[in-house]
Amino acid sequence: MMQLIIGFFLTVAGGVAGLFDKWKKKTETGYRRSNRLSIFLLSISLGGGLMTFWAGIDAARTSERNEKIANDRQKRIDSQNLLIYRSELVNQNLIDKNLQYNIRLDSSTNLNYRLASKITNQAQYIEKYISGGESYPHVEMKRVAGQNGRDDSFLFSVENSFALPIYDIAIQAFDYDKISSLTNSAGAANKSTIKLDDYLSCRLFEFNTAVIPPKEHRMSPDQYTQKSGRLFIVIHSRNKRVIKKIALIQRGNNSYGGYLISDDKGNILKEFIYNNPSGDIKLEIKNKLNTIPSELDNNFVR
Repeated sequence: MMQLIIGFFLTVAGGVAGLFDKWKKKTETGYRRSNRLSIFLLSISLGGGLMTFWAGIDAARTSERNEKIANDRQKRIDSQNLLIYRSELVNQNLIDKNLQYNIRLDSSTNLNYRLASKITNQAQYIEKYISGGESYPHVEMKRVAGQNGRDDSFLFSVENSFALPIYDIAIQAFDYDKISSLTNSAGAANKSTIKLDDYLSCRLFEFNTAVIPPKEHRMSPDQYTQKSGRLFIVIHSRNKRVIKKIALIQRGNNSYGGYLISDDKGNILKEFIYNNPSGDIKLEIKNKLNTIPSELDNNFVR
């Protein structure tokens, strides 16, 4: 920049000197002196022009060099940005692939869980189907009507009201009123005693079968002809043992009854009163059921 300023002033000075030289030529005494001054001033003007020319070239080169430096810097920046973009693109592709893998993994895990649950449910169903699960048979008393209600009797029906078959069924039903009347209360070891033959004579019926399918029943040919009484029934099956207690009371020519089913731990599984009788009859039936023990704990004697 300083060279351009100096060249400019030299060029201006040369021009002014040229004008002055022409004015000097008009005088006779200064003619030679004017020629020498003109040559000197022309040299200064040419020198200034050359300096201006070279200064312009140098400035152009400097500008070109600066532009090249700026372009190179921008290229490096663009190259770095491209690398960063490609890196981010690769990372995003990896993230997308990882996400897709996780989605497939979750889907596979969910499918495996459903399959495992299905297999577990099927295994549990098979186990319950083989064992009978929580099913148990129960004994129903079916009324057989006589003439004018005087000769009514009851048949025993062994029923499976559950959704699974019940296997290896063995049932014994006893007349508990008769057992109670034949039992001695002051037996050995402070336990009630009964003769074995008397005990066996109290058995109303015995029933055995290999299987009863779901929602089916089997009839026993044995009958119960009393209109009032207490029954103790032991029910065995492959999966559990239950006790059923039945109480019957008579009002006129009619009989009313109810039952209670419990497991071998004394837990009540079901309690029911037939035909929804009046409150006093219900209470009498429940009281009569409570007089029947959960187990027949007798000592047998001859």
